[in-house]
Amino acid sequence: MQFSDNSEKIESMKIEHIREKCRETLFTPIHLWGRIISTLIAIIIILSIALIPLYFIPQLEWAKPWFLLFEVIAVIVFSIEYLLRIWSSKKPIKYIFSWLGIIDLAVIIPFYLQLIGMITDAQYFLLLLILQILKLGRIYYSERTSTVNIAKKSHGTFHSMDDEVIEQVAQKHPIVFFIALIPPLISTSLALFILLIFKGAPLAIAFSVLFLIFSVLFFIKAWLDFHYDVIYITNHRVILQNRQLLGTRINDIVYEAITNIRPDNTGILNFFFGFGDIQIETAASSGNRTFTDVSNPHKVVEYISNNRQKALASGGSPSMYKKKRLKKEKNGRSKIMDIIDSVEEK
Repeated sequence: MQFSDNSEKIESMKIEHIREKCRETLFTPIHLWGRIISTLIAIIIILSIALIPLYFIPQLEWAKPWFLLFEVIAVIVFSIEYLLRIWSSKKPIKYIFSWLGIIDLAVIIPFYLQLIGMITDAQYFLLLLILQILKLGRIYYSERTSTVNIAKKSHGTFHSMDDEVIEQVAQKHPIVFFIALIPPLISTSLALFILLIFKGAPLAIAFSVLFLIFSVLFFIKAWLDFHYDVIYITNHRVILQNRQLLGTRINDIVYEAITNIRPDNTGILNFFFGFGDIQIETAASSGNRTFTDVSNPHKVVEYISNNRQKALASGGSPSMYKKKRLKKEKNGRSKIMDIIDSVEEK
């Protein structure tokens, strides 16, 4: 009897551990498996959206069963994801009625409505297009939120002072991400169109592969730009992080070195959606720094300006931060030398 109770307890612990891992993967997509799952779902969404215009081309009537098969696979994947989110969530009811939960459910509902004949094919694909764009935005929002939360705890990829705290993280506006998705979507549609209209001819395959390569590069560039291009605002400095296809560029500016900072949201789209550029002018020979397409640029500038005023009021100097950093590096080298000396003595 006792052995049975212990087995049940172990089994319960295993299930709870699986739930925790599942919750971390689905709700915190900044981790490795979370990124993999998010990327796979994003690829399915992009392919699904790219297939929609091909469905209405008469010459591709023979390929419609394959389009439908892909949509079935996509809906199965989204349905499993939705059920796993409910199962692994700490508060399932709250998730179901949340905005993100409603989007996850809405993406799969049109397929089942079309299956039982409640909506036509044209209505189905129009709904699918709109809802899958929302689903893509939902993935963007989840990873963006996770990036901010993790960044505030781990200080991103830069070296931080012991007393340095990330107070705010500013990122690019989502509308810029969606605009950047237009080239990969068009390129993917062209690749599939060429491949299907010429029915797998060698030259068609070559052009399709070329367009798909462009699609992948465009998508990766858009994903990196609008997920990992951020401004870290700390209690000591402003850090501009720019992620490229190969490597990361980081510029840090202490508040005392800033001579002027100004937002710029001129333009119809910028004004309507609330995004713009931030230009930071410094006295250094390296010149000015610009961060483009940031959300709420005026609020970000106001926050940086307030921190700058506090730094100037405290009587700090531009070299103060450098002295602290050098002191930290010196202390680190001293500790290493102490360890080496102790090893040699033994």
